[in-house]
Amino acid sequence: IKIEAPPRGDSTRWLGRARNPGMGGPFLTLNRNKKSVVLDLKQDTACDALRRLVGTADVMVHNMRTNAIERLGFGYSSVANIQPNIVYCAAQGYGTAGPYCDRPAYDDALQVESGLAKLFEKTTGQPVLTPTILVDKMVGMMTAQAIAIALFHRERTGEGQLVEVPMFEPLPSFLMV
Repeated sequence: IKIEAPPRGDSTRWLGRARNPGMGGPFLTLNRNKKSVVLDLKQDTACDALRRLVGTADVMVHNMRTNAIERLGFGYSSVANIQPNIVYCAAQGYGTAGPYCDRPAYDDALQVESGLAKLFEKTTGQPVLTPTILVDKMVGMMTAQAIAIALFHRERTGEGQLVEVPMFEPLPSFLMV
């Protein structure tokens, strides 16, 4: 169940052409077969609703910075108290600890910081961003793989766990420059 921010839900709902309002092509592609609910997690009633959902969940995935998710009361330890065998995945820009853990991360910034944009200099003469959200897509695939492995571990041991998929860290090794 995807939690969307108020008032209009996920911003991709409004991208591209749509047969129905709020059902743009990118949204439908990225969210097929998902149920969703709009919750304002700054409201106690919405947090209570999310806690009830967590109690029934196998996996929780978020992409919020560490301090932000903790302030809302949904850090790993809080969620594990509700659902002890949960697979909790933090897909954040720079991980859950360290000097950059609360730094925002965006696809284009990570392309530059990792050296990806600089690779194009060899052919174009200047750094260039890829014409797609390459980092977001790559991290999405890595997140799915990490969760699958964590679910396999849980199947074998009964233990949930915290899984981190920092957006930045895989890039330099992926590029191997």
